[in-house]
Amino acid sequence: MNYRVTIIVLLLITISFSQKRHENISKIEKEAKEKYITNSSLQNHYYEGLTTINDGQLISGNIIVREGDLTISGTIEGDVLVLFGDIRIKSTAKITGNVTCLDGSIFQAEKSFVAGNQIETSAKNLIKKEEWKMRPKNQNMDDENWLVNDYYGEYSTLPLGFWKKQFLFRFNPVQGWFIGMSVPENVQPLDKYFDIYGFLGYGFAESRWGYSIGINRWLFDPYRYRFEIGAKGYDYTATNDGWIIAPIENTLTSVFLHENYQDYYGLKGFEVHASQNLSIFFKAKLAFFNDDYTSLKNNTNWALLYPNRSYFPNIEINSGNMRSIYGELYYDSRNNKKNPDSGWYSKISMEVSNPDIGGDFYYNQYKMEFRRYQRLGKLERLDMRFMVGSSEHDLPIQKYYYLGGFSSLRGFSYKEFSGNRVLLANLEYNVSPRLMFSDLFMGAMRFIILFDFGRAWFTPTEDKWYEGFSSMTASDIKFNYGIALTNQDGSFRLGISKRTDRSSDAVKIVFRLRKPF
Repeated sequence: MNYRVTIIVLLLITISFSQKRHENISKIEKEAKEKYITNSSLQNHYYEGLTTINDGQLISGNIIVREGDLTISGTIEGDVLVLFGDIRIKSTAKITGNVTCLDGSIFQAEKSFVAGNQIETSAKNLIKKEEWKMRPKNQNMDDENWLVNDYYGEYSTLPLGFWKKQFLFRFNPVQGWFIGMSVPENVQPLDKYFDIYGFLGYGFAESRWGYSIGINRWLFDPYRYRFEIGAKGYDYTATNDGWIIAPIENTLTSVFLHENYQDYYGLKGFEVHASQNLSIFFKAKLAFFNDDYTSLKNNTNWALLYPNRSYFPNIEINSGNMRSIYGELYYDSRNNKKNPDSGWYSKISMEVSNPDIGGDFYYNQYKMEFRRYQRLGKLERLDMRFMVGSSEHDLPIQKYYYLGGFSSLRGFSYKEFSGNRVLLANLEYNVSPRLMFSDLFMGAMRFIILFDFGRAWFTPTEDKWYEGFSSMTASDIKFNYGIALTNQDGSFRLGISKRTDRSSDAVKIVFRLRKPF
């Protein structure tokens, strides 16, 4: 089956699912309005996707939001009903009626006013079980002192929340099956200023335990302007390729396609760090690392399918002791970490390793990354990322920049380019088909037009960090363009990308379980 037939089959399946889901949501909306809108004489105001009622804004009537979060800072003279989203009632909000949330959560700031009842319920109560299709749920928080105690997810630069222990389960040719448990970082309630986090797991093919344990102690206001000191010790099989492909995605490609897209190395050592939140969005961090790096080889060639294939050898790194000082400035105002549709993300970092602080390596590495998620309207947005990296002296292999495939140059082969310099730009125009058609059975889907360009390359080790860029010409930069189909919350996408520098083997088709950036 060639790739054209594959795309057609997947599109037909997606269309069928979307049509059925659209019908279910319409039934739920009809039942919910009859049950939860108490004053039917008022005008109903309908919204779709992420919706904000700003401070000073007055709406007379009921508000109904379909498939999106609602943030209220203004006044609503009527009832509020949100289907498949969260409701955040900020401190300046005033609501004269009831607030009802189907398959979501209500987060109310302390000084806000709600005259009626607040109801959190499940949409399953309004539709027959056999007709129900589960919707993945995203939650993120805002900058208020919420009445609820359990924060879920990350907000701004702080890992807010109480998370249950997480089960780790993955497969790759170095570790084989890896099973473990993790306790992620989080900010505890106000009367606790310590956080202990980490993970423990076992890789069966490498016959090795891996662990990481850390402790943080923060001072002053732990939510807004937190100053934090901490330390962490670890010994595990690590990878730098998490930004390229997620562990679950790599597990699926390894098991079912006999293709591995992450390289691994042994990492043992400790770090100490201090950080200061200059605001809820902006953080500065300084850390010292003392790490022992070791090269690792594949320990298994097993896969469920395609038994005649072999995994590519794991990249051999520069082994030795690495002591380094690391500093970063980090700004994050995204409204959602997994699938943002507004806000900024930026990180500027520098890492220094030289004989003055010991160790076997001598290099300086510099990275800058900027992202912008810009709404262009209720049904369209533009996502942009720009990344640049440089270095000085002898950059070790495990610190190289790699581009190609998945989340970088999506029309090119995996890690096709490497170097001590990198430039990368990604642009995605994300639009709902409802922008062009008032009522379409694929309304739950989103179309994406994407464009990538960049390159990784090597310059002489004696070059300064700012040198080596002027020699790049337009012909040296690699380009690709493509299209993708994704669902409303970005939890999966099917994309096709084409490189522009050749005509043969120029198309890449990728199914993803996460947003590229």
